[in-house]
Amino acid sequence: MMTPPEFRNEPLVDFAKGPGRQAMEEALRTVGAALGREFPLLIGGRPVRTGETFRTVNPSQTDTVVAVVHQAGAGEVEAAVAAALTAFESWRWVPAEERAALLMRAANLLRRRRMEAAAWMIYEVGKNWTEADADVAEAIDFAEYYAREILRYAPGRPLPSIPGEMSEYLYLPLGVVAVISPWNFPLAIPAGMALGAIVCGNTVVMKPASDSAATAHAIADALTEAGLPPGVLNVIAGPGGAVGEALVAHPKVRMIAFTGSRDVGTHLFELAARTPPGQIWLKRIIAEMGGKNAIIVDDEAALDEAVAGVVASGYGYQGQKCSAGSRVVVTPKVYGEVVEMLAERVRRLEVGPAPENFPAGPVINARAEQKVLEYIEIGKREGRLAAGGGRARAGGHYIAPTIIMDAGRDFRPGRRGDPRPRFQRRDPDRQRHRVRADGVGLHPEPGEAGEGPAGAHVRQSLSQPKVHRRARGDPPVRRVQHVGHRQQGRRARVSAELSPAQGGRSQVLVTADRAGGGHRSRSAWSGTPRSPCASPASRSWSIPCSVMSARIRRSRTPRTRGRIPSSHFPGRRPR
Repeated sequence: MMTPPEFRNEPLVDFAKGPGRQAMEEALRTVGAALGREFPLLIGGRPVRTGETFRTVNPSQTDTVVAVVHQAGAGEVEAAVAAALTAFESWRWVPAEERAALLMRAANLLRRRRMEAAAWMIYEVGKNWTEADADVAEAIDFAEYYAREILRYAPGRPLPSIPGEMSEYLYLPLGVVAVISPWNFPLAIPAGMALGAIVCGNTVVMKPASDSAATAHAIADALTEAGLPPGVLNVIAGPGGAVGEALVAHPKVRMIAFTGSRDVGTHLFELAARTPPGQIWLKRIIAEMGGKNAIIVDDEAALDEAVAGVVASGYGYQGQKCSAGSRVVVTPKVYGEVVEMLAERVRRLEVGPAPENFPAGPVINARAEQKVLEYIEIGKREGRLAAGGGRARAGGHYIAPTIIMDAGRDFRPGRRGDPRPRFQRRDPDRQRHRVRADGVGLHPEPGEAGEGPAGAHVRQSLSQPKVHRRARGDPPVRRVQHVGHRQQGRRARVSAELSPAQGGRSQVLVTADRAGGGHRSRSAWSGTPRSPCASPASRSWSIPCSVMSARIRRSRTPRTRGRIPSSHFPGRRPR
């Protein structure tokens, strides 16, 4: 079996230096000249043009069309699933070493086209240079990491030896996997979901978000050139209510991988639970859905570092990331100081076009812009405006980075539509329980009611079509941490496990809660943003997604066909 070098995260480009800046400027000129390009569907290895198209628009300059994308209908969904099902019958038998080698070739191709892929992202979804480059780097990481993981899983697992019996523990591919990806990580997330399924011997029908349909084609281009057989990856675009639902409900789709809002995710769970005629299995589904990430700061924190972390988390890519800080919890002693420091930093953020690499750019589309402005108006009525509060400039979907403070616990933007952090005054132990009680995506703490997510992720890891990023050494879930709680001379670590948030929003909101605190403690901002807030050295991965079934196969010689005592099988109870 092949032995690749040890996995290393793809290093990020330093655009402060000449070579990186020059390469990006050249890529932006090249892609800028190609804007308005037509993108057909990819079904069975062939481009498919339909009678209906839609356009993706540059959010930095809304009169510029980035791509003309062909839209799928019911017929194209059926054709894509049929092509994937046909390809599965041969792809499933391709040796793991060949599948791993193909992903490594695709990673090298993405590496060579890194600036071009980032440039498409900058124009189509409004990421600045660093955010876009980190997105491409993560897609490369997925390819490299999954290639190594399938080599670890392919041989199967050993089983206890029983006289007269040969036993095997094998991992088998499932079939056709539907991948429904978001626009906020238009390359990394669809790559993670699709590549994990493909390297395990499955085939994929991928529906990228309409706002980022052109960027997602970079994955298909790299895999095709790397030698992926026709039909193993199919790409169809169109509205989620029509194309996405038809794909999820299709009886030949074996598994669904989804990243998006909670409302859509729960609806897909409902669809996937049905068994239409012709479906002979219960579908598996893994959904990364919306939540409200909390940041906890208390009176012994290094406030400069904490505030810098809040700004990076809450305003990076305009707050439109599942890792974005959505709420801030602060002890009473430093509440005013933290709000003042944060407001000062936020007012200094320059807003402008993503191709010009401003720190803050546009939100994704007109609907997101309108939603954010509506929540700002609610915030002005229910709280107090400290910074921003309206549009920042003309020409694109620009909103001034905004802070609304002194809002109550039931402040609507803090619970539903807007991912802005809010500050609450309370002691550290009460903070994490209050955050968990808000009902916006928190898992139970391990050891509390329920098992906690870590064990569940271990059990599901062989049926998940994607890797979940995590802080090194932590369970594979998004975490926000209160670090260094000191009580009776001891330092302990208090953490709250969070579901990732998803959405097209920006800004930060700050609220105050009058409850006092009791413990002396030290805390600092902590999070696991995909990019670029986490350094490459801090990025790590949980076991991915072998999208496979585990099967134990036993065969006995004729003389042992009788019942074997359960004591021969460790952990098996007598029946």
